[in-house]
Amino acid sequence: MWIPKPKTLIAMCIGIDGIVVANANEYQVTNTFMEVKMAPGRMQPVHMVVEKGETFSVIKKKTDWLKVKASTGENGWVNIENFYVATGRADFDQTFQSATWEIASSVGSFGGDEVYGISGGYYLNRYVRTELDYSKTAGTYSSSSLGTANISLKFFHRFVVSPYIMLGGGLMKNKPRNTLVNGGETNQSVYLYGGGISTNPYKNFGIRFSVRNYYLTEIKNNYFNWRIGIYGVFS
Repeated sequence: MWIPKPKTLIAMCIGIDGIVVANANEYQVTNTFMEVKMAPGRMQPVHMVVEKGETFSVIKKKTDWLKVKASTGENGWVNIENFYVATGRADFDQTFQSATWEIASSVGSFGGDEVYGISGGYYLNRYVRTELDYSKTAGTYSSSSLGTANISLKFFHRFVVSPYIMLGGGLMKNKPRNTLVNGGETNQSVYLYGGGISTNPYKNFGIRFSVRNYYLTEIKNNYFNWRIGIYGVFS
């Protein structure tokens, strides 16, 4: 199992993606063998066989087929289902996707009140994602709107589930209910930190769970937030 070293994590944060993905497309056959076709298509003849223990790299993806290069230097095509069986991996959608954008929705709790959120994200590389997030809370005495800009770092891209951490900041607008006589709208800056667990996309969709701590600068108080939601990635 590959674990990023501290220097690698720093490099990922500043966008030096080549340092960490030099061998990202190399795989090993772990289950018996893998048949490689001459061309994409189930009726195409078998061109070669990659035996158990041998490695190969993936050059590109075309529909449900992967163009691979064996350690011998020969090229051919493998169906995605056979790739699953031969390697025991479920990360090809993340590894070979060309998607760089994301849209997500979530529900959860913000300081004990219900919260609903939507967000849009941009992937700087396979590990680092920037995000604009907008959420609404509906409390007993007031409702709030919260907009933040965040950056998150995911630790692994080759696994079905990966932990991540995030930092961000933004603005919160709080509007008291009409039942409050002396209440008025307030605006204040917020800072947040947190983390969570995210599934890597399958068929361009994934699930994400996060916990965040928001610090409100005007009232100098912390609010705990948890969310669960779905996200989709696209080019």
